[in-house]
Amino acid sequence: MSYGVSLANATNSLTDTAARHTVVYRVCTDMYNSLVDPNLVVANKHDYKTVRFEIAVCIGKAFNKSFGISPVMSRKGPAPVITNIAPFSNNRPDDLMSWYVKWYDCRTHEEMAQHRNTTCVVKNQTYYPSELNFAGFVLSDAQGHPTNGDTAVTLFTGGMITIRNGRFPIVAGDEVHWYFEDEAVAGMFDDDGNRKPRDNTPLTEKPLDQQSLKICTHPYGERALTKKPIYIKPYFKGILGEGSTLADKRRLLGKASIDAGPWEMTDLKICRQSM
Repeated sequence: MSYGVSLANATNSLTDTAARHTVVYRVCTDMYNSLVDPNLVVANKHDYKTVRFEIAVCIGKAFNKSFGISPVMSRKGPAPVITNIAPFSNNRPDDLMSWYVKWYDCRTHEEMAQHRNTTCVVKNQTYYPSELNFAGFVLSDAQGHPTNGDTAVTLFTGGMITIRNGRFPIVAGDEVHWYFEDEAVAGMFDDDGNRKPRDNTPLTEKPLDQQSLKICTHPYGERALTKKPIYIKPYFKGILGEGSTLADKRRLLGKASIDAGPWEMTDLKICRQSM
């Protein structure tokens, strides 16, 4: 498929608009500390430092409401966000990332209600996940731990922005939502980004090839060894989870203004209020 010439890809420049909305959040050190050794958050500062234009997700209420807003952190001050989801994975079938992969693949309200009351394992202990919501795109540097510097981060929450697409092609006018690359690796989507229907066909893992891996990790270079960002993909309206799920719809964040192939830059209009 051939993709049209866009401002982002033709000139390597960024789209801009007079209407720009920004909000100050804070990097959630408590969240990182709950997932990995706190000493690693301090020592590997480049892994937990924010990078411009990457997606930040806000830590919402706990899925198990008996634990209140959140079981792992304080809610004082600016809302808490994270940008590195590598700590979600610890190579276990019951780790936090596996929990979220299953959560976003829930096909019915009943399945969602059942799964939100389950737990996962973090640091060999029972862990109660929290809801993740799109917060914005990073505009400023912020550290993952106050020992290394300021944890306040400015996020772009509304307007036009140029960002990097994920592994699936996008066509102008497509609604887009954020996703975890681990979902794609687990084989949850077809080659166009549609969520696969559930049948007797086993899911096949689809790891990234070396060229794609090099492109998607380029902004972090060799400084961040365990950085795993969040990307965007097209959203397809579906029925009973075929194409998309109810949880996918909650991840909508905007519309693409131009075509873009996998890992190319794309111009995006953030318009969640109209979804």
